[in-house]
Amino acid sequence: KDIDECQQGNLCINGQCKNTEGSFRCTCGQGYQLSAAKDQCEDIDECQHHHLCSNG
Repeated sequence: KDIDECQQGNLCINGQCKNTEGSFRCTCGQGYQLSAAKDQCEDIDECQHHHLCSNG
């Protein structure tokens, strides 16, 4: 039987947790990116990405 890791909490902070067979997957909304550990979404500093701040 598959365990829903998303129900255990503390996963995909600032994002949405999707249960998969034997694991989970995080999806991040606009302004966030997946962490290196792939277990949470981190805020993107848009001003460090010049192509995102082309007018300022």
